[in-house]
Amino acid sequence: MASSTSTSIPKPRLENKVAIVTGGAQSIGECIVRSFVKHGAKVVILDVKDDLGELVCQDLGGFASHAYTSSKHGVVGLAKNVAAELGKYQIRVNCISPYVIPTPLSMKFFNMDENSSVYSNLKGKTLGPQDIANAALFLASDESEYVSGHNLVVDGGYTVLNPAFGLIMASSTSKPRLENKVAIVTGGAQGIGECIVRSFVKHGAKVVIVDVKDDEGELVCQDLGAEFVSFVHCDVTLESDVENAINTTIAKHGQLDIMVNNAGIIDEPKLSILDNDMAAFERVISINLTGVFLGTKHAARVMIPKCSGSIITTASVASITGGCTSHAYTSSKHGVVGLAKNVAAELGKYQIRVNCISPYFIPTPLALKFYSMDENSTAYSNLNGKTLRPQDIANAALFLASDESEYMSGHNLVVDGGFSVLNPAFGLFSIES
Repeated sequence: MASSTSTSIPKPRLENKVAIVTGGAQSIGECIVRSFVKHGAKVVILDVKDDLGELVCQDLGGFASHAYTSSKHGVVGLAKNVAAELGKYQIRVNCISPYVIPTPLSMKFFNMDENSSVYSNLKGKTLGPQDIANAALFLASDESEYVSGHNLVVDGGYTVLNPAFGLIMASSTSKPRLENKVAIVTGGAQGIGECIVRSFVKHGAKVVIVDVKDDEGELVCQDLGAEFVSFVHCDVTLESDVENAINTTIAKHGQLDIMVNNAGIIDEPKLSILDNDMAAFERVISINLTGVFLGTKHAARVMIPKCSGSIITTASVASITGGCTSHAYTSSKHGVVGLAKNVAAELGKYQIRVNCISPYFIPTPLALKFYSMDENSTAYSNLNGKTLRPQDIANAALFLASDESEYMSGHNLVVDGGFSVLNPAFGLFSIES
């Protein structure tokens, strides 16, 4: 089983898909076209530049100001509204928001030439059209099938930092996307964490599972093969345990490229804040927020000297909404997103990326118990007929861990099927309508 898991080559990510790319004759659009074709899609280029469009087709073998700022704010608003409407047809609607890319259009606008440079929070990194093509490939593929109404910001952490004031993907289907990478996944013995571990191993990474559930963790290691996965017992609320897990990983593999802060708990649902006791609140905070702080701190300790790394935290749709879960859980998830943004602002100079993933309801044992549901229960989904699964979160983690997202930092990738862009009780696209 270990050999089949580690050596299998994923199929093209857009196999049997058909795409239209407007403005696809050059620059970012052309790069998206080429990435889509590379991953198995048939593409139709829509552009007014006939000669350039035809040249791209020939090359690929016939596969086929205030105003600007207002327009870009407008398309994000339009996307969110249309996502709310079209979810019932399982149609996903998303945006990609790049930072400055040195295209002919942007260089002319900013009076720049090819030797000009712009501020980047990720020191030494320059955003290129391929980064946007990688983001488009992720959103176009089934890996993001529960992402809708989202604005995927590819800006290297620019929007989380005011540089004037403050304290502070070219992937090939023949090459695993995490080849020669080493990852730690906290809470990796079961559930979402286990799914992330399996996806990372499938794509070429060596993974260290960090968890308090020894038996479950060892079983995953046996299933995937000891040469690919190892286990370290760790209570993420204890700094000595977290420090040991990081040091053990460095001793075994000599590097740490990816840190996934996934361990978390939820408390009992109590509808009145008067019924919530401080001890239960502090326990949730200690694991969900302090544990993430410790994981981030000690991952940064070993990533800073080599000036590279990706730190990913599993947050929740509760990080951007209220009323979905308990007071403690909601507070902790808002907290980890704030922490990620602040750390992204700090660590950009070391080319270390820090991001979050915020899932909607997933029918895990933990969630089913909290909401008093069973395996046959259903939760409201704006994407009609779709159910969010752990693999959807693993796909998002794979994207953020890989070099495909090398210019994404300080971002909260919301995987909620458009839930957070819609008030299901009121509005043009409410449930009743």
